[in-house]
Amino acid sequence: MYSINASGTNLSGNQGFVSYSIGQVFYSSSENNTHTLTEGVQQNQLQNSTDQDTNTPEDSNVPDDLTPDLNVLVYPNPTHDVVTLVSNGFNLSNNLNSYQLYNYQGKLIKTSIIQQTNTIIDLSHLSTSFYILQVFSQEKLFKTIKIVKK
Repeated sequence: MYSINASGTNLSGNQGFVSYSIGQVFYSSSENNTHTLTEGVQQNQLQNSTDQDTNTPEDSNVPDDLTPDLNVLVYPNPTHDVVTLVSNGFNLSNNLNSYQLYNYQGKLIKTSIIQQTNTIIDLSHLSTSFYILQVFSQEKLFKTIKIVKK
């Protein structure tokens, strides 16, 4: 997950540590029987929901239902008119894969089912700015990509 922040910092002193950020656009949380995945600002690791007291590397594994053979690529980026979303390893026959396109303020602009490996996303009608593309696999957030529209 990518986060676009207006400001933020880390502060520490004799009494402890604090970290803050301003301007978070997206926040996402996914759960299954054994894991909770929270994406967004100040979320730096996965924890096994059955063992919240330890922070060992074993607790930082991606849940089993998100397979590592999935891959997403968006090109060209930056772009003037269209981008191609390449989604390798997705089960395209079940209609459970999709994308959502947001503007920089977090307003949903477009949502669509991913029905083929190479999906063309038309940005020609949009103004010059940056946009956030969220890609979902099996109805779960898989990847967030920042797209620059020239």
